[in-house]
Amino acid sequence: MNKTNNNRRKFLKTTASMLAGTVLASKVTPGFPAVISNLNRPNSVFNGVQVGTITYSYRSMPDQSAEAMLGYIVESGINAVELMGDPAENFAGRPQSPLPPGFGRGGPALSELTTAQRQEREEMLAAEAVYKRELAAWRASVSMDRFEQLRQMYEDAGVSIYAWKPSAFEIENSDAEINYGFRVAKALGASHCTVELPDNPAQSLRIGRLAEQN
Repeated sequence: MNKTNNNRRKFLKTTASMLAGTVLASKVTPGFPAVISNLNRPNSVFNGVQVGTITYSYRSMPDQSAEAMLGYIVESGINAVELMGDPAENFAGRPQSPLPPGFGRGGPALSELTTAQRQEREEMLAAEAVYKRELAAWRASVSMDRFEQLRQMYEDAGVSIYAWKPSAFEIENSDAEINYGFRVAKALGASHCTVELPDNPAQSLRIGRLAEQN
């Protein structure tokens, strides 16, 4: 990584921390002139067309928290965002996965592994199954308060969350988890949810029917 990229990452990380402090401070500053609160607010509307981004665009940044994401977005001059699931759910207190980042995405087939590697993978798959049950239970009981706080933090910085993309709409997710996804979208102020196009027509129909209920 070159020096320019290092400096940029350091700047964005510092900006994120400063922005989070500014947002909190603005809550307790009576009489703060309204015109000042609009200074340096992001604006990515061009000739009446709203341009936004997805937080996946910042996946290589060192800090993946919702607060840091907000800093990256504002520094980019963008005022509308499609929010991925991880930053929002972590902000709300999601249980942390015991698995390494990227586990389960590709990799060699079991037949290509050594006995020790196969045993390790099977143990991790078992841990993943336990974690998914724990995550589903958390989603079924979590309050929407923290998601509403996240929405307010973004709005105070001039950023609207127009879409929400959680990992709750897969075929292995329960109906309760899919409904949770829609509830969070409402709490975040999103007008819609997004998901990678399912290759199973029945799953598309299932999501559509649950969407109608929400």
